[in-house]
Amino acid sequence: MCHKAVLSVHTGADGLGLEIQNVVDIEKTNNFELVMRFSTNINSSDEFFTDVNGYQLVRRKRFKKLPLQANYYPIPTMAYIEDRETRLMVITGSPLGCSSLYPGQIEVMLDRRLNQDDNLGLGQGVLDNHPTKHIFRILLEKVTHACHATTENHPAGFPTLSAHVASQTLLNPLVRLLRVEDEDTISNGAYTAVEQEFGVDFALPTLRLNVYVKGRSHTGFVIYRQFVDVCYADRVLLQQFPLSEGTVTRIEETVNISALLPIDSSKRLHKSSLSFLLVKNEVDGKGNLPLCPMEVQAFVV
Repeated sequence: MCHKAVLSVHTGADGLGLEIQNVVDIEKTNNFELVMRFSTNINSSDEFFTDVNGYQLVRRKRFKKLPLQANYYPIPTMAYIEDRETRLMVITGSPLGCSSLYPGQIEVMLDRRLNQDDNLGLGQGVLDNHPTKHIFRILLEKVTHACHATTENHPAGFPTLSAHVASQTLLNPLVRLLRVEDEDTISNGAYTAVEQEFGVDFALPTLRLNVYVKGRSHTGFVIYRQFVDVCYADRVLLQQFPLSEGTVTRIEETVNISALLPIDSSKRLHKSSLSFLLVKNEVDGKGNLPLCPMEVQAFVV
């Protein structure tokens, strides 16, 4: 195993937290499990949070009467433990398993290799291991002011502003594409479709071409707005990564589709299902459409 820690000192999203890179190779082992564990003095009791789909975090509870594997949960993007003052967030770039077996601890299963079936439904041993690189971002944050993002013992949790931005940059890294000299004289050297800045809580996770509706090709896209816990954010962080409209007090915000994507005035914009199979009512592509926190909407042009 190759373990590497990277601490970036700058104002961009890469400067949020500590980056850990692990290259795991357990091909030559037998009946072996490799775990990365963090031990803190956070009074997390028997509770921790993991996300269920890369979108929403759920409160988990550790039960001593259950075996170890029963207290493990999937961690598609992030997990954390917290008390009233501090939160430790573990953000991952690849889906793994996670648990908190003791108060103040959180651990991530990096890889496992079994020579025999574990009698948990696989039906065979786990012998197809390969060298794998895992990238994590570790954030240790303090509550900056007295507030509560949720009610006491609420079943769900929400990422902090830093965690949301760090997760987005980890899951969607910038990729540099180099253009070679050719005979293409039509394409532009640079292209920017966005006419105005959107808050970091807005995201465009899906943009799909060739969506066929009644035999005609259309473009489908999905927009969602993430609710972030601003109890761990100060004024400097909010200015560095502004939320929608630069405010955190309004519950309902609007998004202008035409400012996000170049829509021809002759094209019609319709709401649709997330699979783009059901086309709904027509909406004004030039107007502002309301989008509440934790809401997902799909459209077809």
